[in-house]
Amino acid sequence: MDKSLLAPNQDQEITADIENLFSQYSVLLELLYSSSLSPTGFQAFLDKMVETFDLADISIYFTKKATLEVYSAWLSGPKAPALIEFVDRKLDSANYVMDYVHSHPMSRFYSLDQDIGRSNPETRTGVVLESEEWFDGHGYRDMCGAVIHHDSESMASIVAHRLIEQGPFQQRELLILDNLMPHIKQAYLLYRQKEQHGTIDGWSKVINHIPHATMLFGARGELLDANLDAQRAIAKHSGIEIVDQELKFKSPLVARQFIVKMLKACCLDFTEQQSFEIVSLSDDAEGEVKFIITPIAINHENKGALVYILTNHIANQPNTALLKELYHLSDMEIKVCECCLRGLNRQEIADKLNRSPYTIKDHLKSIFTKTGTRRQSELIVTILTTTNLPSPPTWGEN
Repeated sequence: MDKSLLAPNQDQEITADIENLFSQYSVLLELLYSSSLSPTGFQAFLDKMVETFDLADISIYFTKKATLEVYSAWLSGPKAPALIEFVDRKLDSANYVMDYVHSHPMSRFYSLDQDIGRSNPETRTGVVLESEEWFDGHGYRDMCGAVIHHDSESMASIVAHRLIEQGPFQQRELLILDNLMPHIKQAYLLYRQKEQHGTIDGWSKVINHIPHATMLFGARGELLDANLDAQRAIAKHSGIEIVDQELKFKSPLVARQFIVKMLKACCLDFTEQQSFEIVSLSDDAEGEVKFIITPIAINHENKGALVYILTNHIANQPNTALLKELYHLSDMEIKVCECCLRGLNRQEIADKLNRSPYTIKDHLKSIFTKTGTRRQSELIVTILTTTNLPSPPTWGEN
């Protein structure tokens, strides 16, 4: 890269900060071009971008071109959870910054401070007002974004934020980002060409031996595999389908809930969230389907998620002998666990076992104490993961 590009005129010297950025340019390039071979994709590159440009957060995310719905992402930075909140609250529908980015040439980054400007406070209403309040409420000062790639069906974009104390993006920094842009685009194309998910072969073998309907998702929330029981469960429900290695929901609301919770599981540190997330899909004719999303370590660097499918039509039978041995559960407590695995709530369990809801509540409290769980959904994950699979770190090994 020509250093003269970093200064608006020859008389202005390159500052120490910019020299430091320039020295790290080669590191960013190395991380970029290794992304296509890395099991973590662009995660290491984004982590380095946070450090290099003093970012609050940064993401490479993917949207459906027809609806602009986010369906997967890589996230990095201390404010990454705020990005998931942004999607969860549907504030992306009023993202005038990215609307501006999408309507301009792909060759460069555009910033809120330098190129676009904040919306007029007097005209802020509805989702635009909520979006601006979200921006200010999280202490943001500036953001910049660019389109990496688009085709007939989807679009890949990159966006970064800075907090008030970090200051706005400077022109020189944006010039460095613009110099990175063709490399980002090329690295993304290489990633697309070599995206074979070879590093998850071990996990694919594991889920095919789980005696429950189970799916495997990768580090950016993409579907990698589904065992036969999961495929059968999905085939029986008109509101869900797997098309071209993608889990699709008939309901846009459920689709959004699913991707938001999947991103929480795959993209955030395990300590920043619950150990599982739940999405429910109800249908009067076909009953309720529950997706229990629990994070996993695919290898030492890469995260993903297992998703268990629970329906009233699938009898997930726990290993009762092992449950008794591990947790010293009574026969009635085992029956309550079996009902939980069928997705029944407390009242439904009471009806099935001819007990009062209060008695079932007492049984559940006892089960929670013995298993170290706090609620039914966590109990389900515990039963599924501890009675049929070996414990980490042997998971995923060939």
